[in-house]
Amino acid sequence: MRAAGTLSEHLGHDGVHADAAYQRKDYGVAHKLAAPAADAGDARAQYRLGVLLRDGLGAEKNLTSAANWFARASAQKHLAAMTDLAVMYQAGEGVERDTRRAATLLTESAELGDAVAQFKLGEAYQHGRGVTKSVIHARYWYERADAHQASAEQKATPSEGGTVGFKSLPDA
Repeated sequence: MRAAGTLSEHLGHDGVHADAAYQRKDYGVAHKLAAPAADAGDARAQYRLGVLLRDGLGAEKNLTSAANWFARASAQKHLAAMTDLAVMYQAGEGVERDTRRAATLLTESAELGDAVAQFKLGEAYQHGRGVTKSVIHARYWYERADAHQASAEQKATPSEGGTVGFKSLPDA
């Protein structure tokens, strides 16, 4: 007789199944599966639960709880959670507005390679939100985001080259 998997293995599978349910737009099931895995410390499930709560999918919309789940996943370096939490700090949604904290999160996520964070950090520098306004820094982060986007598109359609170009900035 074979022993059942450990609780953490089971909950890890719940996180995977929660993602699958989310992709099928079965948000109630996604919430039901993500919650125990998130409680057990699964960063992917914590992020998924944050998205569901932020957007009011499968549960009542709760921005404060969403921010808390994003923060827990961020502590484990989940890049999308860090970026989404930063956006919440920029807007003051579910958390007290703190553009400096947002810029810190965006910087960390951007440096770890998240293209969305790189783009949003470019915006922060372009407009001076939580950082000193700098066209040079804005251009740097826009170009990094653009390179990630172009790389992803080239992998998807290798016969088509070129870049998307997130933003156009004046020359420094």
